[in-house]
Amino acid sequence: MEIQREFSWPQRGTPQWRLLNDFQREFPLSVTPFFDLGRELHLPEAQIISQLKEWSEQGVVTRLGAVFRPQALGPSTLAAVRVSPAQVEKVAGFINSFEEVNHNYEREGELNLWFVVTAPSEARLQEILLAIGERAGNPVVDCRLVYEYRIDLGFDLSGPAGESVTFVEGVAQGPAELSAVERALCERLEPGLPLNSRPFDRWADELGITAEEVSVILQGLLTRGVIRRMGVIVRHRPLGYQANAMVVWQCPLARTRELGRALARQPFVTLCYERQTSPEWPYNLYCMIHGRSRSEVLLQVESLVSEFNLTGLSQRVLFSTRAFKQRGSRYLATRPPSAEMPASAASAPQATTSPDSKAVDTVLIQELQKGLAVIDRPFFDLATRLGMTEEAVCQRLTELRAEGLLTRFGPMYNIEKLGGTFSLLAMEVPRDRWEEVVDLVNRFPEVAHNYEREHRLNMWMVVAALPASQLAEVLNKIEQATGLKPYSMPKLKEFYLNLQLEVSGD
Repeated sequence: MEIQREFSWPQRGTPQWRLLNDFQREFPLSVTPFFDLGRELHLPEAQIISQLKEWSEQGVVTRLGAVFRPQALGPSTLAAVRVSPAQVEKVAGFINSFEEVNHNYEREGELNLWFVVTAPSEARLQEILLAIGERAGNPVVDCRLVYEYRIDLGFDLSGPAGESVTFVEGVAQGPAELSAVERALCERLEPGLPLNSRPFDRWADELGITAEEVSVILQGLLTRGVIRRMGVIVRHRPLGYQANAMVVWQCPLARTRELGRALARQPFVTLCYERQTSPEWPYNLYCMIHGRSRSEVLLQVESLVSEFNLTGLSQRVLFSTRAFKQRGSRYLATRPPSAEMPASAASAPQATTSPDSKAVDTVLIQELQKGLAVIDRPFFDLATRLGMTEEAVCQRLTELRAEGLLTRFGPMYNIEKLGGTFSLLAMEVPRDRWEEVVDLVNRFPEVAHNYEREHRLNMWMVVAALPASQLAEVLNKIEQATGLKPYSMPKLKEFYLNLQLEVSGD
């Protein structure tokens, strides 16, 4: 844990107070930003830089830089794992050893270590989660972002921000399409701006462009929403926000969006979003409350429950007890920058790693079982998350089909919606006729699956008929061809039908 030197609050309304409060956003993206800040605050440029350095040393300011849109530079997730109390510090230290982990908190509850992982590819993210689960002795719960209502954390020193906050709502997006120059600048920006008079000059020299061009490119990333805000990034505890609670609800899907929007607009709620659930963690709606004390936060939670009639929803209030790590995300800085940047690469995302082939296959099969996006470039997002090119993804999928790991690529139809029907068939086939009957049955295009099973009725198959009225005709043809009676067992009621197989990287 970090030890902070004593922090002296600047008096409200003073230039120092405005620097710490007003410029958490709207930082000037000029080639001489600290000079421009000084002109705005009526302070010398040198004093601005000196003050920011002092606050950084005190632990009040983590950096002067960008807050990126979630997953703009690569996949990320909030994850949790259950660790025995005696092992918490040891496991937390292991989690902290990953450069891709930027936040790591101990929280109250059975899932007691919560951390945020960002990575240049999905394969790398999964590798980290698996390693942490193995060290903790329990599987990691992956709480992937689904929908955001308010994710733009700043702390107003004058009190709750209320309606002054700009809300960004929408479905979680994947990585942004970045040119090689844009990606290189984002990589340099992750740790924060250098605190000197012309912070963009060195980056410009390294990339072979001008400082003015750096400024323009960063402004473009801000306009496109790749960068959510640019400015002073503060730590909440030195500023007096000692109680940090993550409040989670198991909310019906029909009510989630309405409730999420309402919670996000409460002045004391600092973050609000929807995340994916799992059997061990059924909570889908999250909000963060940063307060001056535990009692203050609990009163605020009670007010939410009362105002929005949340008594019937399963709820957990998870206060943080220790912060093991808190800093800006590192999507890109974990890899060395490319020595060369071909001009032809400036218009397309670049492969950032050479991920392990087993890890790549695991992610490909796992993700594509969930469905293929109906968009112009369905493999682009997947390729970016894996740190590969689209061509490499398509090539690997072709190889997987050739190897027999994938049977086909396409939709699973609901035949009833098309006016057809499926039926499970069984036949008793004499052993000496087995191969002959298999060949006869498999010639029928309506037969989708054909298995041998341990029973007197030893051949089991699935038959599709379109339209449904043709089922009897298909059964009759199979009986005529084989001389054996097929017993038809049509579906009466469907309880669960969603075949996805968990893929191991082992």
